[in-house]
Amino acid sequence: MNKLKAKIANIEVDKSLSLVTLDVGGLEWKSIIINADNTENYLKIGSVIYAIVKETEVVLGKLTEQNISLQNRIPGEITEIQQAKLLAKISLQTNVGKINAIITSKAVNQLELEVGMTVLAMVKTNELMLQK
Repeated sequence: MNKLKAKIANIEVDKSLSLVTLDVGGLEWKSIIINADNTENYLKIGSVIYAIVKETEVVLGKLTEQNISLQNRIPGEITEIQQAKLLAKISLQTNVGKINAIITSKAVNQLELEVGMTVLAMVKTNELMLQK
């Protein structure tokens, strides 16, 4: 699991959904919370929390203009590649700490990923979990 320190910057509510805007090291990330109610007392603007994402939910791309719907993006330098026949674990150093991604070995080869390369890590809004 990737665990990044964040601060809640804004909360938009529509029925049983809350769109929580986070400041993650100066970058704006968003998380959808389903069925949020008053029991989540940490969901307050200004609260310092952790944004958590599974390694398998991190998407990697090269630093080109990417017109896609993934809003949570952070550049990082590849520090390690552990590649097996089917899957690879890619470790990135970012301005908010280490992030790991597990992607297919084929994707590593297609993107020509190498240690020292700067890439963009991306996470879908609904895959970002929040923790007090």
